[in-house]
Amino acid sequence: RLLEINMPLYETLFFIRGRCQPSEVVATVTRAAKCLTTDGGVIRQLDNLGKRPLAYSMTKQKQKSRFGYLYRFRTDCAPSKIDSLARSFRLDENVLRYITTKINPKKISDDIEAEERPLLLTPDRSTINSVRPMDESSRMSWLFNSKQSKGVSPSSLHQEPSRIDGLSHKLSEILSKK
Repeated sequence: RLLEINMPLYETLFFIRGRCQPSEVVATVTRAAKCLTTDGGVIRQLDNLGKRPLAYSMTKQKQKSRFGYLYRFRTDCAPSKIDSLARSFRLDENVLRYITTKINPKKISDDIEAEERPLLLTPDRSTINSVRPMDESSRMSWLFNSKQSKGVSPSSLHQEPSRIDGLSHKLSEILSKK
């Protein structure tokens, strides 16, 4: 069942400090996801892009970082949610840098896969289920393991939102398996 949602599509990239514990990384990503999904927002895609060296060392709250974990959200939400996400990122000591851009869904419709539910709970992709930081051996594997995307009509991007109730339980369950 599809909903007609007139919310813009946004893409957010953010760096989390490289010296964070996996539980801190999961907590930061979960807080950002909850911020975006309240009041009808939908996360269409969440990618863990791995550990990356920073262009220069960054200092936040007297902690210097030379590398960080890069994450990407693609979400449908109200513009006010983007403002609250930016405020949340500014106050979070683990988020080094972030950027949010509004994107045209027609230009990226081939990049987002159609599914019955949003990509929050799919175990075979690098999504909210695997927000745990990647180790050194797999940090660049996303470049070489690109999947062929399935075509999607722009109307199928507006699927019924799923709630993230029990998200922290699901995250801790997955982290205990690894």
